[in-house]
Amino acid sequence: MQLKKKIRIGVIGGSKPDTRSRQVAFNVGQLIAEKGAILICGGLSGVMEAASRGAKQAGGLTIGILPGNSPQDANPNIDIQAEVPRVEFKDIISKVEGESSTEIRKRVIEAKERQLLRFKGKKIYCNSQMGTREVKKYCQVDDQGKELLEMAVNRLGFSARAYARVLKVARTIADLNNEESISPVHVSEAIQYRMMDKYF
Repeated sequence: MQLKKKIRIGVIGGSKPDTRSRQVAFNVGQLIAEKGAILICGGLSGVMEAASRGAKQAGGLTIGILPGNSPQDANPNIDIQAEVPRVEFKDIISKVEGESSTEIRKRVIEAKERQLLRFKGKKIYCNSQMGTREVKKYCQVDDQGKELLEMAVNRLGFSARAYARVLKVARTIADLNNEESISPVHVSEAIQYRMMDKYF
């Protein structure tokens, strides 16, 4: 399978979680995933849930963008949950340069190529599509990583589903850093992307 040289992203949001809006969100989420794009969804929980379910059904990855004061809208079906705080003035005028879009794009393409090679011969094309067997094989962690995961389950109340998603995201973080093994640092970062689960 030849990798396309563009990373495609689909964005969906909504403020009316009625039946029609949820159905439309589900269909659009599914279509976005079928096109090989990453779904970024925001808005009220009903719309977000419907969109993420549609994308999941098509084997896609979903990222939820939540306003900083709305943790109640977090959705356990979303792979990555990002709480967005208000931007401070000092950050707006800061001259510190982060990683460029070109550099990020290069890392994402390389990570995608690594995943295609990993799952060659299987009906799996990315980490988010892994089942239980693949997670056990490709998402092994050391003792320190296991301790972090145990803390997430026992102290933060992560479900079995959230546990598996943390491992998949940690695997992806390792891929983005061109590292074969999943380190405790990768696990810790992945756990941060599920911190909305503590509200449920």
